[in-house]
Amino acid sequence: MVFLELLRKGKEIYYFKIDNNEVDFLITKKGRPEQLIQVSDNIEDKKTKEREIRVLMTASKELNIKNCLILTDGQKFDIHEDGLKINVLPLWKWLLEQRSEAPRL
Repeated sequence: MVFLELLRKGKEIYYFKIDNNEVDFLITKKGRPEQLIQVSDNIEDKKTKEREIRVLMTASKELNIKNCLILTDGQKFDIHEDGLKINVLPLWKWLLEQRSEAPRL
């Protein structure tokens, strides 16, 4: 669903592999890195949360991106780690926000 929504919005979509880990979505604008998105059912499990944060932090440093997002099944909070703010949002909320940004025909 995330891929289809990004495609519908006309985003340039890639994935980014670093240190044997992958960022699910690297969004660029005119070829310049703009946003990193991870998708996880939930990040209540400590190992899962650490893995998702670690890969976003590493990729954000490598690509100099400050806009990081983790989409989950229902969690909403912010993570502050080493000067990086990672937004955690439920997928449904993100989808609704994307729709509200869509141009009206």
